[in-house]
Amino acid sequence: MFFEDLKLPMAESKAELHVEKTNLVCCEEPNHKGEFDRTRFDFLGFTIIPRGTHNNSNQELNIFHLHTG
Repeated sequence: MFFEDLKLPMAESKAELHVEKTNLVCCEEPNHKGEFDRTRFDFLGFTIIPRGTHNNSNQELNIFHLHTG
């Protein structure tokens, strides 16, 4: 389980995850096709949403954008 794998590294940093509030968000490459439960999340009053873009070599990239509305 994901949370079990993180317990030790988080404890070493004197941090912990709240199991009911922590969610995994898909950050796949833009050309990866599939259905995912979560592709956006809220953090400190902002909604973080994925946005496709291209680098200087015209390769597709997936970045995250702060949405305040």
